[in-house]
Amino acid sequence: MFILGLPFTCNGGIHMFNLFNSAAPSWNLLLFALLEVLLVSWLYGIDNFMENLYQMNIRMPNWLRLYWRFTLLYTTPIILGILLLVSWINSGHIGYNGKDYPFGIQALGSLVTGSTVICLPLVAVYKLKDKYQESTAILGNLVKPTSQWGPNRDGSSVENLVP
Repeated sequence: MFILGLPFTCNGGIHMFNLFNSAAPSWNLLLFALLEVLLVSWLYGIDNFMENLYQMNIRMPNWLRLYWRFTLLYTTPIILGILLLVSWINSGHIGYNGKDYPFGIQALGSLVTGSTVICLPLVAVYKLKDKYQESTAILGNLVKPTSQWGPNRDGSSVENLVP
């Protein structure tokens, strides 16, 4: 990390810092947040999620449950989707002191941003292939809870559930 950080201390370091500061926390974070909200509220199910909150002794009045239900199903995905589109439309405008960087530098910024997005599905596919070599119903196995899923009602410790 020391060697990777050295270029930031050179004369052009402010430009590298500005590029990384603008590119790294970019549309990729919005995409991850949108995927997380969609997967939890739509694929896993908002009812399952709200039941999990209840199982954790998080009690909410009905109006608050309705608020979170509406927010997680509709408001948050719409807002994150709009922000993601605006971020994509405004991409390619990284610069310093009002001057945009050349195309090659902009491409380097896109590479930095894209590397975070590409790593997630590549590692996921690798891990899925490693774990489910013979299974043809990978997606079905991933979205179904296991027999161990749920509250620990028998009084045993969590460590006993881990294989």
